[in-house]
Amino acid sequence: MRGGLENAAAYGTVYIFFQRTASGMPPVIGREGYCVNELKTANHCIKRLIRSVNGLRDGIEAILSDLRKVYRFSDVAKVNAGRISACYEDFEEWLNALVVSRPMPPGIVGLYFGLYDTEDGIMLYVSGSSAWDPKDPDWACRNDWFPDEGSIRLDIYRDISMMFSRLSCTGYYLAVAILVVMIKEYVANSVISLLDDERQSLCIACGFDDGMLHNLGALFDDGMAPPDGQGIW
Repeated sequence: MRGGLENAAAYGTVYIFFQRTASGMPPVIGREGYCVNELKTANHCIKRLIRSVNGLRDGIEAILSDLRKVYRFSDVAKVNAGRISACYEDFEEWLNALVVSRPMPPGIVGLYFGLYDTEDGIMLYVSGSSAWDPKDPDWACRNDWFPDEGSIRLDIYRDISMMFSRLSCTGYYLAVAILVVMIKEYVANSVISLLDDERQSLCIACGFDDGMLHNLGALFDDGMAPPDGQGIW
């Protein structure tokens, strides 16, 4: 799924093009049409979320706070704690069933939760890799474990697609932030573990296929070890 220009974003490279404004001055626009500064803000908020939250409860509080303070978004009828919690229940049920019915084979050391756009909204999928490198996001392209039932369309992602255009950094932030929080909650509290006798640790990352890959940390029996500033444990 991943591959191509998103790797440049993961390395911090930004592809620039210019479009004249009414004032005659060109705004700085990044790959896929995002404003570079807005995209940096979104990724900064996501990285802060990865470092600071432990699960659903504090994660939802952090997301709603960012929406109000950073993005000036306050439509609580569309994005609220109840909706995000309901989204997590669907996510947990899907991932539990997947792990039980299509278990990861031995040798999978990295797990990637990817988001991508379709005409019907944002889709989520999961894939496993037998290689992992904190400095090279290409590990997420290997798809050494790629089960047929490994994708899902969650209601809240459909609504995010309807509320925000593809070029909206608010929608980008919200989609990735919700995924970060759901993964954090799952590894902390799910009755089904992603580890087993053959796998004592598992590196986990997420993001849009055409965007930055965010390292969440390494999962061990005693919990998740967060990445440092370089994405390394």
